Amino acid sequence: MTIQHPSLEESLRTELHSWLCCALADVIALPTETSLVTKDREGLLLVVARTCRSIDAVQLYASECREVAQSQAISSLTLAFAELAVAMCRLLEEEVQIVQDHVLTIAC
Repeated sequence: MTIQHPSLEESLRTELHSWLCCALADVIALPTETSLVTKDREGLLLVVARTCRSIDAVQLYASECREVAQSQAISSLTLAFAELAVAMCRLLEEEVQIVQDHVLTIAC
């Protein structure tokens, strides 16, 4: 019986996919503008922080893909996926920033 270990590329792609799913789910779970008023500020800040951590993880794994590609052969599809994930993170960060701005406005 042999145990097959995933390659470094497969591991990076799996982690990138997993964290991108988490980041998307976290952004979707952010409160809407109308529900911001009814939420407590501390809870909102925790949700925003969790979402930022998910986005940071995606960007970290995308960066790892680029670094590994410099020393090892990585498929162009994996690199394209990493670049797409980074582009999506930019958009997700904009959504988080909107919520964060509203939280600060409510707090003032």
